[in-house]
Amino acid sequence: LHITNRYAECKGTPREKMAEALDSTGRAVLLSAITTIIGFISLALTPMKPIQTVGYSLAMGIVVVYVMTMIMVPNLTMMLDLKKPSHPPPKAFVAAVSVPINWTKLTLSLFLVAMLISAGYSRPNVEENVDLLEMAPEGVGAVDKMKTYSTEFEAGQPGFLLIDADVSASPEIFNTNFDGNDPYSKLVGIEELEGKCNQVNQTTAVSIVFLMKAIAVGVDLDGDPINEPIQDNEFVPDQIKELSAIIFDREVSGNGSFWWSLAALDQQPSGGTESQNFLINVFYNSLTLEMRNLFISEDYKQSLIYIDMPFMDVKSTENAVSQIDNYAQQDTGGVGVTSSKLIGVASVTIEVNNLVVGSQWTSLLFALLFTVFTLGLVFRDIRYAILTTIPVAFTVFMQWLVMDQGSVSLSLVTVMIGSILVGVGVDFSIHIANRVKELGGSIDAIRIACASTGMSLTEAVTVTIAGMFCAYYIPIPAIAPFIDVIIILLILAAISALILLPAIYSLLVKANISLTGGSGTMAKAAGLRRTLTREQGDIMDATLVMDSQDVW
Repeated sequence: LHITNRYAECKGTPREKMAEALDSTGRAVLLSAITTIIGFISLALTPMKPIQTVGYSLAMGIVVVYVMTMIMVPNLTMMLDLKKPSHPPPKAFVAAVSVPINWTKLTLSLFLVAMLISAGYSRPNVEENVDLLEMAPEGVGAVDKMKTYSTEFEAGQPGFLLIDADVSASPEIFNTNFDGNDPYSKLVGIEELEGKCNQVNQTTAVSIVFLMKAIAVGVDLDGDPINEPIQDNEFVPDQIKELSAIIFDREVSGNGSFWWSLAALDQQPSGGTESQNFLINVFYNSLTLEMRNLFISEDYKQSLIYIDMPFMDVKSTENAVSQIDNYAQQDTGGVGVTSSKLIGVASVTIEVNNLVVGSQWTSLLFALLFTVFTLGLVFRDIRYAILTTIPVAFTVFMQWLVMDQGSVSLSLVTVMIGSILVGVGVDFSIHIANRVKELGGSIDAIRIACASTGMSLTEAVTVTIAGMFCAYYIPIPAIAPFIDVIIILLILAAISALILLPAIYSLLVKANISLTGGSGTMAKAAGLRRTLTREQGDIMDATLVMDSQDVW
């Protein structure tokens, strides 16, 4: 757009017009490509592989686009000999640029206030929230079923607590060499921790004790073997026979769980521990090896409590995990049962969220610093480079206000906004800065550069937004808020380049601080052209350009 628009403004043959257009905008186009690559490649600094892939892909895409642009656009433009009717800048752009030039301090104050509101008020309101299901595509059967499973069964983020406790049991009920290991007391501690975890909202905890409670022990007692010998014995008094009939002439049957049986044995004054060991050993052997190993290690030294919770936003997940970790660190049962912190999907989600927040600042700082460094090398003026980058920094600061007003949370997708803005938004400032420098850096140069470049920026923003609109067709819920924020901030980036940048330049010029330096700048500002003769390469003649065209 910038090359073709500049070509249409030039006079002469197609080759001459293209040479002038490339001489004027070629450096700005190269700078735009480099700074865009810097913005995108900064995403590679994040510790998240998906974001790194996005950064590398976008950066390589810009390289290809730049090469194809510089090869195809000049040739196609000269072949078609694009012509554009000469007309003054649109009144809207002239009026817009006049505001920061005439009301410089007021303009800067308004931008500063907006930036402070965004950074001070809106930033704390932006939630750092990663919702995994929000980043899954809609209309996919597996994803829809997972959402249903998560909602109806309150599951989907499995994890576990690793318990250090010896729950081994002896098969000998009369063990004279009993070593004092009491697996039942350890299991009581595990049950206590399991119960606490089940009290956490939307959390389900399952351990080996859960199986003991679920598996029943059948009890079937018949008193006939005792009663019949008594009744048949003629030497037994009738009173004893009647009492025996009352007590033993009956059958008793019932069901109780293994855990109920262990609790009943725990009430015995003696022999309870040995009996519990025997019964626990029977329970272990009644399980298949695969089932037993799901909960207990082969040496019975460690066991697992499985924790499951539905897919929730990170804040709710973090709250649940924090409560579980707090229970896990407590001395459960007072019998030496120790537990690790929660391990699993929920914990990983929280760590991902923390990495996303931390990496945002790293990539953003890298993008801004290297953009300033690159502009400084090309412009050969670090101060001018910093001034040119200020509108981009303003736009980055405004992302919090836009996200807060739109109730958009910081996620794996929106975390890339800052770096993308630096890469794309700095283009607007570069073209204006390059034109201001080319025209001499005066107030008139600022006014002419901003007004004449405004249409190209408008076209660039319009085309970029049109491309962004295609992303709305991606059936991923988290994409739409990301596109909304990007579109709004791109418009703000263009506005800040057209309003904030001339205000900054005007403030310095009015304070008699030169934007650019050197004799070449003075010559251009005075309407002079320096020519170097072939005969006298060491002599420079300053001649007045009598036929200089208006900048249009």
